[in-house]
Amino acid sequence: MQIDFIKKWSNYWFIALTAAVILAHVLINRQAGLSFPTPWPDEAHFLWQANAISTNNTLFAPELNTERTIMWMPPGYMFLTGLMFKITGTSLESARILSLIAMIVFFVLLVEFLVGFGHRWYALVLASLFFLNAQFIACGNVARMEALLLLAVISAFLLIQRGRCNTGLAILGLSPLLHFNGFFFLLAGLSYILFIVPAKEWTRLLNRKLLVAALIVLAGWISYAFIIYANWESFVQDMSYQFGRKSERSFWSEISGAQYLSGLSIAAICGVYARTKKLRAFELLFLAVPSILIWPIGHELWYEVIDHLGFLLVSVFVIHVGLHLLNEIKDPISSWAKLPLLVILLIGILWWNYSGQRIENVFDYSSRAELLSMKVVPEVPYLTSDDQIRLSGLLSSLFRKNGGLTVEFQPDADALSFVELKRDGVNFVCPLFEKREADILVVHLSRNLPPLYVFEKQALARLGLTHDIEKYAWYKRDSTEMWIIGDLKRKFESGEKQPELF
Repeated sequence: MQIDFIKKWSNYWFIALTAAVILAHVLINRQAGLSFPTPWPDEAHFLWQANAISTNNTLFAPELNTERTIMWMPPGYMFLTGLMFKITGTSLESARILSLIAMIVFFVLLVEFLVGFGHRWYALVLASLFFLNAQFIACGNVARMEALLLLAVISAFLLIQRGRCNTGLAILGLSPLLHFNGFFFLLAGLSYILFIVPAKEWTRLLNRKLLVAALIVLAGWISYAFIIYANWESFVQDMSYQFGRKSERSFWSEISGAQYLSGLSIAAICGVYARTKKLRAFELLFLAVPSILIWPIGHELWYEVIDHLGFLLVSVFVIHVGLHLLNEIKDPISSWAKLPLLVILLIGILWWNYSGQRIENVFDYSSRAELLSMKVVPEVPYLTSDDQIRLSGLLSSLFRKNGGLTVEFQPDADALSFVELKRDGVNFVCPLFEKREADILVVHLSRNLPPLYVFEKQALARLGLTHDIEKYAWYKRDSTEMWIIGDLKRKFESGEKQPELF
């Protein structure tokens, strides 16, 4: 009776801690706002296509390109976000909230997946520390595919772990339609199924449920195939661009770094031990290995969160192996060392992840938690409601004055905070693989933008500004947040060397 009581309250505390971590993640996310990360070019590219889905049920977004459909990413994310926009309306904020919701559900399912192998408190605490790091916060606050991809992948692996292999495989089969990185997890999930299901029982997987799953996956890929066929030249052009970018990255230079060598070496050594001892936690490696390899292969900033997931899984796996080794100690002389060795193991894992910047310094979170100098806890907001009212008022008056208006924002995704102006007839320009000038160029300069972000400098050059930039600001806030607005149309009509500034 007493054991049941303790177990019951232990479950309550476990749920309470999980809820507390989620609440902390949400509060940090809301505080980060549009400052962490600042509006990213990818967000504009993906969300204008999602907006096209929402309004016209098509991927063709004239804001990006007036001549063709952009095909450089699979359409799953744009399709799902577009469906949401049909309900919420198009906005950067609502798209980022979708990522936040996906990350919250992902965390809950991740904890469930880890708990399935035992040692739940170790798994929860470690997962919580990772979930509050800068990469996971950023993933839940950017309008990109990674949050939905992680949710799909952990859902699939949890289903496979619980014996629902066909449903899990169906989700993994559709995951590359969210992001091509889904292919890595599809192969890993298939290997996972073949590992946990004995060879003599493989035939039992061939049932009606598998047929239904296969038909669903096939329908998704046939739909994508039709889109590719209808936009074949664009697809070839955009895929050539993507693979050209990827080929410039060196996989071996990344994988040979100390963190990756240590991670893969530890996983291999512990994997041999776990396989020899038939530890069920060996199954963690089927998700860990592809997660670790994706970032060195693709080398994109937003893949780092997947990389961190891989290191989290390896860390939990090491705890399983370490605890098993300690339990193997039977003689009384060595038993006294179990607790000190366990403490050393846990401290070692925490230090390894802290030194690899996968766990933040909780005592200095506000200054340490960052991404390319973008702060999770910003000093000043990137965009306020007053900023929006001022800019909207100016653009609306310019539209009424000119009887029509096209506007380009820099950063590009800032435009998604002013989509309501489309109802007034204002059109937005965000050129992708096309040279095109808008009537008005709005350049937002902010202390929150990372130093590596060079697009605003290119925009200023188009306005003929190279020095004394502050005196040309149309509007300025908090000493560093400023907006410079140029009339590009007047430049072309009058033949002036540079546009007129407001």
